[in-house]
Amino acid sequence: VSKHQQGTGAPSAHLPPALRSSASSEVGSAVYRLLPWLLLALLFYIPGVYLEWPSDPWEHLRRINEWRVLDTVTAHSTWMKSSYFISHSLLSWCVGLRQIFWLDFYYTGICLLLCWQYYRLARACDLSERASMVFVLLQALLFGNNIFSFYRYYGISSSIYAQLGAVALTRIALEAAKSPQLSLRSFFSLSPFISRLTVHRQQSANLPSSAPPAVSLHTKILSLSKDSVTPPTVYHLLLSGVPLLALTSFNHIQGLGIAGLGVSAAVVWRLIEWKRAMAFWLTLTAVLASVAVVLWFPRHPAVDEVYRSQGWLTSWYGFNLFATGSPSFARSLHILGTIGIINLVLAGWLIVSRNHIAGWLTLIPVSALALPCIALPFAHLLVTTTSIENIVTFHRMLLAVPTGLSLVGALADLFLPHSTTASQDAPPTRYRPMIALTAGLLIVLSLPASPTYNRFWHSLQRAPDDVQLRHLIEPWTSQTIAQPMDVHTQIINTPLGAEVYESFVPTFSLSSFRGITAPLDSAELGRRLDWLQNPHTHEPPALVDFSSANATWITLDGAPYQHEVRDGIQTISNSPGYVTQVLDSEMIPVSPGQRYQLTSSIRQIHGAPATNYLAVAWYDREKRFLASAISQPEGAGFPAGWSNGTYSYYGLVEQSASTEWITYAITFGVRTPADIPANAAYIRAGALLNYHAVPEAQVQLANVQLQTGLVRQHLIWLPPPQRLYSFASLAGYLSGHWPAQRVAVDHAGTAELRRQVSLQPVATFPVQRAFPPVD
Repeated sequence: VSKHQQGTGAPSAHLPPALRSSASSEVGSAVYRLLPWLLLALLFYIPGVYLEWPSDPWEHLRRINEWRVLDTVTAHSTWMKSSYFISHSLLSWCVGLRQIFWLDFYYTGICLLLCWQYYRLARACDLSERASMVFVLLQALLFGNNIFSFYRYYGISSSIYAQLGAVALTRIALEAAKSPQLSLRSFFSLSPFISRLTVHRQQSANLPSSAPPAVSLHTKILSLSKDSVTPPTVYHLLLSGVPLLALTSFNHIQGLGIAGLGVSAAVVWRLIEWKRAMAFWLTLTAVLASVAVVLWFPRHPAVDEVYRSQGWLTSWYGFNLFATGSPSFARSLHILGTIGIINLVLAGWLIVSRNHIAGWLTLIPVSALALPCIALPFAHLLVTTTSIENIVTFHRMLLAVPTGLSLVGALADLFLPHSTTASQDAPPTRYRPMIALTAGLLIVLSLPASPTYNRFWHSLQRAPDDVQLRHLIEPWTSQTIAQPMDVHTQIINTPLGAEVYESFVPTFSLSSFRGITAPLDSAELGRRLDWLQNPHTHEPPALVDFSSANATWITLDGAPYQHEVRDGIQTISNSPGYVTQVLDSEMIPVSPGQRYQLTSSIRQIHGAPATNYLAVAWYDREKRFLASAISQPEGAGFPAGWSNGTYSYYGLVEQSASTEWITYAITFGVRTPADIPANAAYIRAGALLNYHAVPEAQVQLANVQLQTGLVRQHLIWLPPPQRLYSFASLAGYLSGHWPAQRVAVDHAGTAELRRQVSLQPVATFPVQRAFPPVD
C-alpha cells in the first residue's frame, strides 16, 4: 500500500481480498448486464418516433400539445388518459422539430420501461436471465397490431402506459401465486414484514466495520435478495396493485381487460399446480357460467342480428377464433401473426408437459375470448358503449398474449436442463442453439404482408422525411406559432398544412383556415382567392350586430335561467344543479354572403365539472326553427364547420368550463369553413348549461357578441418548394389502414396556391407569408 493510500485511507486498502475480488466481479457483472439494455435503447432511439402521415401518432402528438393552452384538467379532450400530460410536462418548452428531437428520448425511455416489465414477467415465469433477454428482444421486434410495431405505433400514446400497468399487475399476481407458503392465513399476516426486518438487522451486524458505505449497502441488498422466499400478503399486493390499477385505468380501459386475463392465467396455473384435479372443476365452472350467460344475459339485438350472422361469434356466442374463414380469425391474426400461432402451439406443449406458467399466459386470453361467459358480455359492452362497427376492437384483448414467451420457454426446455432453467450461471454454450433458432424464426417470419403480420421491418424502419412531413414541421417555432393566433387573422392553407398546425396548436380554431384543394381550374381558384387578386377588396369595418350587455333571454328547455348585472356586464347562469338551455330572445338576421364572428365567455362557479355547449339556433325567412341535424329544407342540413345536433355548437362542445372566464370564438360565413345554411336567415346565440344536471353545478355565460367583417390580415401558409420523392406510403399500402397515395393527395393544391399568390399585388393590404413565394 502506497504512502499516499495510507494517509488518505483509500477504501481498497481496508477491504479483505475476497471482498475486493467480489466487488470487482460485481462491477463487471453489472456492466455485462447493462450492455443489452443499452443496445435495446439504440433499437428504439435510432428509428425514433413514428410520424408517418396520416398515422395515429399524429393524433397522439396533438393530444400532448393540447395541454399548452388549457388551465383545467377536464378541459382536455382525453383528460382521462393522463399520460399525455407527462410528456407535455417534459416537452412543453419546445415545438416543431425541436420537440420531435426530445420526443425521441421520451419514446425510448417509456419503451425501455415496458421491456423491463416484460423482462421481470419472464423471470417470474422461471426463465433464466439470458432466456428472458431473448424473449424481451423477440417481443420488442414482433409485438404489435397489423403490420405495426406496438412500440413504434403507440410509443407516445396512452396505450403503452396501460400495457405497462397490465404487465406489471400480471407479474405481481404471478409472484404471489408462486409462493409455496401461500395460504389464507399468511395472506393476511404481517409476519413477512417483521422477518425481513430481522434478517436485515442480522446481516448488518455481521458486516465488517471497515467496509465502505457503498460496499456495505451492496452487501445488504445481496443478502436480502438471497433470503428464503416469504409468502406475499394482501398488504404487499395493495401497496403495489392499487397504484398500478390507477395507472392502467387512467390511460386506456383496454388495459384492465388485458390485466384481468393475465391475472386469470396466474390463478388458473396456481390452482392446477396445487391440485391437478382442479382442471376438471375449472372447466366445469366455465361451461356452467357460459350456459347461464347464454340463457339469461340480456344481450343487445345486434349480437344475434349482426355479430352471429356475420361470423364474428359462433353459434354458442364465443368469438369465432378457430374458423379460418371468419372475420374474428382474420382480425385475431392482426395481433398474433404467424409467430403467434407457433407460440400458441408451443404453449399447449408446455402446459401438457410441465404445466408451465408461460403456456397459461399465452393460451388463457385466446381461450377466454372463445368462451360465451366472456365473449357475450364483452360484445354486448362494445355495442352499447361504442357502436356496432367497433366489434373489430375485440382483438385488442389478445395484446395480453406475451409475444414469443412460450417459444422461448420451449426452446429453453429443449436445450437446457430443467435444473438450470432459472439459474444465472448456466453455460452460455447451451444458449447458442436456442439463439440460432430464434434468430432463424425472426428472419423467416419477419415478412410484413398478410397473414404473417410481423413487425420486424416496422420496428427498424425510418420513414422518409417527406411522409413524416418534416418539411412542414421545420418552420414551427414558438414565434411562428404565435403569429396567427389573433382571431382577426384568416389563414390560407392547404388541408395538410392545417392538419400539421392543429397537431402543434390543437385549440386553435380551424374556422380561420381556408383550405385550397386540387384539382382546381384557374377560374375556381380565382374565385376562392378573389381577395388576393383584387386590390380593392378590403374588409369593411367591424360592425356589432348583437351584444348581450342589454339583451333579453329565453329558456328553451330545463330550469329557468338566473341573471345578474355587475359593472355593466350581464351574466346568465343555470339554476344550481339543474340544466338550462338558454338563447337570446332576439332573432339576428344573417346573410350567406357575409362573414361573422361570434364570441362568448363562460365559466363555472360552483359544483363538480359540468358538461356545456355553446350553441347557435338557425331560423328560415319565416322564422321557423331549423334543426341542425336534419336535412334541408326541413332543417339546417348539417352545416359544415360546426358540431351539429339539435343546434350547431362551437368552441366549448360537450366539455366542462374553466373556473376562470374563457372566451370562445367562431368565424362563419363567406370564405370560411363554417357555413351558414342556404335556407337560414336568422340565428339565436346562447348555451346549454350543466347539460347532465350535475348536482350543485352552476355555470355562467356572458359577453355574447356577434360582429361582421373582422378579418384584419391574411396569413398565407405554404410548404417550401420541395418535390416529393416518396410517391406512396409503405405502411399505408401494407396495412390497408389508409390510401397509399394519401400524402400526395393531401399536398394537393400547393402548386396552384403558389402560382396564384405569385400573381397577387403584395402591397395592396396586409398579407403575411410564413414562407417566401416561388419565383
